Amino acid sequence: MLAAAACMAAPALAADLAGTVALSSQLIDRGVAIAPRSGAIQGALYWAPARDWSLSASAALDAGSPPRLLQSSFAVARDWTLADDWRLRAGLARSRYYYTGGRDRWWRVERNEVQASLLYRDLLSLSLSAARLHGSERTTLALDLTLQRPLTQRIAVSAGLGVAGIARYRDGNDREGYYRYGHLGLSWSRGDWRVDLQRIHAGAGAPRPWNAPQASPWLATLALSF
Repeated sequence: MLAAAACMAAPALAADLAGTVALSSQLIDRGVAIAPRSGAIQGALYWAPARDWSLSASAALDAGSPPRLLQSSFAVARDWTLADDWRLRAGLARSRYYYTGGRDRWWRVERNEVQASLLYRDLLSLSLSAARLHGSERTTLALDLTLQRPLTQRIAVSAGLGVAGIARYRDGNDREGYYRYGHLGLSWSRGDWRVDLQRIHAGAGAPRPWNAPQASPWLATLALSF
């Protein structure tokens, strides 16, 4: 599932510069599909210019022909050590999403977001986000809980639960309220390679901006880190 901002959900950096490239079956953000189930090529770069600071940039392209930009994001984050295993992270991000509807039409959405996260090692995170779409006066909140637990040296189980406010997308839908989403999955890793398979859940109230497609119940991702 696509993170709201790459840097906010990034793992602890072992070097000043790191990155990831991935191929996913669909691009999904908090239970909302950005484009049809045609596959997405994703990439992210993380840079730590100073202790406890990190910058990131990410982008995603439609895997179809010709490829088309689906998402781009830039973020900055700051970490504080609370105890040996606990950290607090605060971040800011500016993102663009290109939602695809019927008849090969698409709509650009710009989102500014601030997020605070409580992290336990690289296993558990609890995040509270506040976001506003460009041109909108409505601020929407999101609360996310994610867990990743190794089962063996190569296999891990992951789970996530979230609730988010419904943003106003300028598509004539002024519906307010909250919707739920989540995932349950398994991952296999070897060296710099990782394969994820997730079962996706989006509540009945999940928005579909401009009648964009629904999120697939299954999400598969092949990723390479460097």
